Amino acid sequence: MNLRFEGLETLIQIFEEDSFNEELFVEFINCEQFKGFIEHEKNLHRQTSEESIKSCLKLTLAGSGAKETYGFNYIAKYKSQIKDKISELRNNSKEIQQVLRERISRYAPLDIYEDNFTIHIYGGGWDYGFSEKDGECYINLALLADDIEFLEDIMAHEYYHSRRREAEIQPYDFTKENYLKTFMYHIMEEGVATLVQFEYEKKYDGFAFISKERFDKRLEYFQNLDNCIRECEIKNNFSNEAVFGYFQDSIPNYIVGYYIAQVLFQEEGKGGLELWNRNCNYVDSFKKYINILRCKGLGSGFSMEVEDYILGL
Repeated sequence: MNLRFEGLETLIQIFEEDSFNEELFVEFINCEQFKGFIEHEKNLHRQTSEESIKSCLKLTLAGSGAKETYGFNYIAKYKSQIKDKISELRNNSKEIQQVLRERISRYAPLDIYEDNFTIHIYGGGWDYGFSEKDGECYINLALLADDIEFLEDIMAHEYYHSRRREAEIQPYDFTKENYLKTFMYHIMEEGVATLVQFEYEKKYDGFAFISKERFDKRLEYFQNLDNCIRECEIKNNFSNEAVFGYFQDSIPNYIVGYYIAQVLFQEEGKGGLELWNRNCNYVDSFKKYINILRCKGLGSGFSMEVEDYILGL
């Protein structure tokens, strides 16, 4: 496992200066971590650029009370703690690799992961991490500076995303033709990654982004998705209002997906997730979930009408 920190370490140097250092900024934007971050932002259709980053860095350095959008204030505030954590990670990389692979192996086969994978430790933005390609993931240590006890969990989540898949990654596309594919794909992907993160035993107490309170709204999220499918597919009355009635933000995908992944894992262990882990077969994964609960006489969160529609896909 390769741990890389150069982008974050350059950011810390920027915040240790009395004024904005143009040479350090050029060094920062030429780091692989910055390039990966910009690619991720573009893939999510965010208006992020070198100039917007520079502007926010300057505001943070000046101690401006303006609300900046990349969380650089966390780096400025916690730079000492971040430097200590970088040192700890660097000194314990072999142990971290072992812990991550043990966590992953409970839910997915290790043969779909690169032996020599890379974790980029970066800082900036409001995502805890991301993975854009096989064998590589990014972890936003700055955002975790005040919740450092969850670092290992976030690393496991993003490491799960970095596996080799026998299917293309589905981009976010909310058109009539592709919205349901987008929902089902990302529900399964984020759901299993969240299962790896919090494990089957629901170890999410204290984590703000996907909290117990949000998990307690599971039935509401299922109902919103049910309403969307019924309106757009069964009634053939597609509308953005119906689509975004479910997808107001990405949280529902994590919550709905985590529950589906829990059911599949409870039934067959790691084998229950095999349709997804290798092949990204979201349709058959949803069907399996519904059939497991039907056989047990339990509700899936979907209406019978929507269950029958999914089973007929």
